[in-house]
Amino acid sequence: MKPVRFLEEAQDEFLEQISYYEEHQKGLGDRFRESVEAATALASAHPKLGSPWKLRTRRVFPKGFPFSLVYRIEPAELVSSQLLTSSAGQPIGAAESDA
Repeated sequence: MKPVRFLEEAQDEFLEQISYYEEHQKGLGDRFRESVEAATALASAHPKLGSPWKLRTRRVFPKGFPFSLVYRIEPAELVSSQLLTSSAGQPIGAAESDA
């Protein structure tokens, strides 16, 4: 297993989405967190399992939620750079800021 390091932007997006889901339904934020953690653990155990994506990155998809976690394989670790909406392939909040 490779350790996973989240860049600040990805960590902030993750925490914001936990809060968003929890505000909408009690317990849903925890389910989202657990789903992302499971996808992260899978990537950590099998780094090349994620779908190839842009600029030598890969993505894993948390089960039950419309997101993907983007990461780059480095020699000593995985670096997670973004949490994307799966439908748009954009960082969380990108559509709102473009409007």
